[in-house]
Amino acid sequence: MRVEAGTDERLRVSAAVLGGLFDKQRAAVLSTSKRIAAHPGRRGGKSAAIPPAAFAAALWAGRINPVIIGAEHRETAVALHWGNCQALLQDLGLTGWRSDSAKAQITTPYGGIIQFWGMKDKRSSILLRGYQPYEAHFDEVASYAHLLEGMVDDDIGPALGDVRHLPRGGRLFLWGTPSHTRVGYWFEACCGIRREWEVHHWDVRDNPHYHDPDGFLRETLERHGWDETHPTYQREYLGRFVDDAAALVYRFDRLRNVAPLPDDYDPERWIHVIGVDFGMVDECAWVVIASHPHSRDTWVVHVEKAADLLTDAAADRTAELVERYRPDAVVGDAGGLGKPYVEQIRRRHGIPMEPAEKAEKLAHIRLINADLGTGRLRMAEMACQALIEEISSLPWNESRTREDPRYPNHACDALLYAWRRHTAFSNQRPPEPGSRLSDPSSPEAIAREYARYQREQDRAWWDRD
Repeated sequence: MRVEAGTDERLRVSAAVLGGLFDKQRAAVLSTSKRIAAHPGRRGGKSAAIPPAAFAAALWAGRINPVIIGAEHRETAVALHWGNCQALLQDLGLTGWRSDSAKAQITTPYGGIIQFWGMKDKRSSILLRGYQPYEAHFDEVASYAHLLEGMVDDDIGPALGDVRHLPRGGRLFLWGTPSHTRVGYWFEACCGIRREWEVHHWDVRDNPHYHDPDGFLRETLERHGWDETHPTYQREYLGRFVDDAAALVYRFDRLRNVAPLPDDYDPERWIHVIGVDFGMVDECAWVVIASHPHSRDTWVVHVEKAADLLTDAAADRTAELVERYRPDAVVGDAGGLGKPYVEQIRRRHGIPMEPAEKAEKLAHIRLINADLGTGRLRMAEMACQALIEEISSLPWNESRTREDPRYPNHACDALLYAWRRHTAFSNQRPPEPGSRLSDPSSPEAIAREYARYQREQDRAWWDRD
């Protein structure tokens, strides 16, 4: 067995940095598992556990094997943990450790590096493939839970397995508050569905450093007018996973709003609208909705998202969907960063994209929620996973005035654009057999056929038979 230089000193420092942890923190930080998920409640001491864990790991990490402290943005990771790291250095009098605030990294006397990381989008996750981390701690993961599966399985998971002197690979920690609903990777990791994760949970009452935790919880309930069953209290303060539908923007229910497409779905006969939300840094999203000409029910028949698309690639994908679904309208966000995408679609393919209606967004969210609540708006499960993931977990901000900007809403916005343009509410049921409307020679039938002819003439040239 190779003995590292300065082993005795490293063991002494490791014991010192971990010495202030209480039993619940210590159990998580000293776990021998390679996948650790911890979801303590507020004031439980989560933020106080991550720097000591990172310091202890960095003592043994090499220059090419950094220890990562991550959050939604690198600035967030720094704001959450940089101060605690500096306090740890000062309190323990650790000499030879260098802090570089510009690079957001800390270097040990033995060459190990603690690096701060942001997980704002899929691109940030993919960049992790170029590293061979010794250990990684990702905090507040509920705010980027949609990225976790790809990050763990495709990006940092394999990278952690490539540390030469750790035969079983490096450890990965996920830390954070429970999500607003009992769905998604974060919930599955913490609740035993993904069995590779060792789970740790506690709340402020387990924190011996917090004075009067029972008084703190009691005051919280009184201040908000909650009882102990309130979902926000359960989630934020007790660290428990509960469904909190009131905190979500959309009244989506999987049982009510997800179903197989009707047997009579016919792309040639149904009325389609395509909504597009463009993004240069964020993802582009396409949502195709449809309705039968004689039904007021609306179906989402296709959803997709893609990151890092240039304007010509986004234009080509939009044209492919137009060719496939022959929509009555294509609606997109033509303002700001979306303008060059819309112009490219018009110039490259001659598609007259309509600008999305964006005024009074909250009012229209309430209207679309009415259709979700009655089941008039439904989604084909296999074709709509990207939208289902978003709409089932998109929360309001704290003031309930807009969506929480930490969560993706690109597919939801594309749905809203398409739904506002669609006219399923005006569809009429077919006439009863034997009525004057069913007689093809009646004045009503002739007027109806003439109106259909007029609509056909008004359709775009590429969509005519």
